[in-house]
Amino acid sequence: MKASVAAAIVAFAVAVSAGPSKPSPMNFFNLNKRASLPIPASKGSQTLKEAMEITGTFDGGLKTYGRGVSCTGQAEGGDSDAVFILKVCHGCRKCM
Repeated sequence: MKASVAAAIVAFAVAVSAGPSKPSPMNFFNLNKRASLPIPASKGSQTLKEAMEITGTFDGGLKTYGRGVSCTGQAEGGDSDAVFILKVCHGCRKCM
C-alpha cells in the first residue's frame, strides 16, 4: 500500500515538472504560414434590396452578397436583414 502511494506521488511530480514541450503562441497572428490555399479572387459584390429566395442549386459567381445592413451584434432581424432564404425540399424530386 505504501509503495503504491509513493509511486502515485512520484508519477504526479514527474507529470507536473515535465510541462509542455513547446510554448504555445499567445497571438494567433504570429503563426507561420503552413499551407497555401487556392482562394480565388472575388468577382465583386452585390447588395440586394430584399432577400433572394434560393431553390435548388445556386452559384454565387464568386461575389459577396449583402443587404447593406450594418451589423447589430447578437440581435437578429429575421427576414428584414436576411440575404438568402433557402426553400426546403420535401422529397418531391422537383428541385433535385
